[in-house]
Amino acid sequence: MFYHFSYGFRPGKRQHQAIKSLFKDLGWDGKWVIDLDIRKFFDMISHRHMREFFGKRIKDGVLNRLVLGWLKAGTVQDGRWRASEEGTPQGGNVSPLLANLYLHEVLDDWFAKEVQPRLKGNSGMVRYADDAVLYFDRKEDAERVMKVLHKRLEKFGLQLHPEKTRLIDFTRSGARDRKPIFNFLGFTFYWGKSRRGKPVIKLKTEGKRKTAKKTDLTKWIKENRHLPRREQHRELSAKLRGLYQYYGVSDNIHVLLSLRRHATFTWRKWLNRTGRKKAMSWKKFNFYLEAHPLPSPKIYHALY
Repeated sequence: MFYHFSYGFRPGKRQHQAIKSLFKDLGWDGKWVIDLDIRKFFDMISHRHMREFFGKRIKDGVLNRLVLGWLKAGTVQDGRWRASEEGTPQGGNVSPLLANLYLHEVLDDWFAKEVQPRLKGNSGMVRYADDAVLYFDRKEDAERVMKVLHKRLEKFGLQLHPEKTRLIDFTRSGARDRKPIFNFLGFTFYWGKSRRGKPVIKLKTEGKRKTAKKTDLTKWIKENRHLPRREQHRELSAKLRGLYQYYGVSDNIHVLLSLRRHATFTWRKWLNRTGRKKAMSWKKFNFYLEAHPLPSPKIYHALY
């Protein structure tokens, strides 16, 4: 039985549910946050512990051997097969499920049963696969957990990333003198201002993700400029709608507009580099967009 705060690779659970849950739990005053990052998580899973955890739930010996045998599938490098003594096969269908079970035993169950009962204030966690955020009302509680967290993970062969795992004062008072931020599932949580000028928690697309998506759009447009223009328009529109559907959360419309502008300028640029004699002027290009517009940004996930 998984906990309600575990959202990764479970029926009926999605990434935006995890994002909304964390946003709601941080509340109006914020929390002390542990931004947890596990170093090379899928590569470091212990087969011995995985067999133990899997055996707790599945007593069927045949199924045990079938599923856990996947861990021994190994990898092929330079045409040679190599056995794997730890980690899960990359790209394997069962890898995310086994990894989720592993962190349930190592992190979730420990936090809910052993850690939270010993804390003085309220606390919580939201996890999607190996991306997790722990939050606390009291600073001393957060510091206590931060001190023992690495020991807990090392007991099961895992390591916290020393630079990416941080304890953050993400409270309203902490935001007065500094601008604390942390990332979760491709979004940056930060303190902004409401229309009335009051401090509020907001979300925007993580900077690295935004840059990567623009790079992907540029690459696709460049490599497919030989296609008929209508086909280009159809595929590019589908890509933009996909970005809007994931990153379309409250207060993030400016990032979506930026992605659309980038796609528009880049598309015209590479339409002019198809080897045709007639250049696509802005006047001609805008006339074409009037008849075949790129989809406009839309907020799909309201946080308020």
